[in-house]
Amino acid sequence: MRRFTAVGTVTGIAPYQRDGEAPGEWCRAVALADAGGEVPAETLLPHLSFVRDEPGWGVVFRPGFLQVTPGDVAVVRDAVLAAPSFAEPERVGEP
Repeated sequence: MRRFTAVGTVTGIAPYQRDGEAPGEWCRAVALADAGGEVPAETLLPHLSFVRDEPGWGVVFRPGFLQVTPGDVAVVRDAVLAAPSFAEPERVGEP
């Protein structure tokens, strides 16, 4: 299942390649939010303006970078930050 798992702010201006990355693999510096959980993407699709075809919604991410509206950012941010935080897994036999 596809999920939104993090919220962050791009802090770097230009994309760059990390050492050892395959040609064409680019990234940007990002500062991640302090807390949050994971949200199934399918639950947010009706609320995102860049989704035009729900079954094929992931195609818009294939070029690598997608500029989204502030409203879309707010939808994802609010959902991820409201989701239960990633907890340490329970261990069998421990109270």
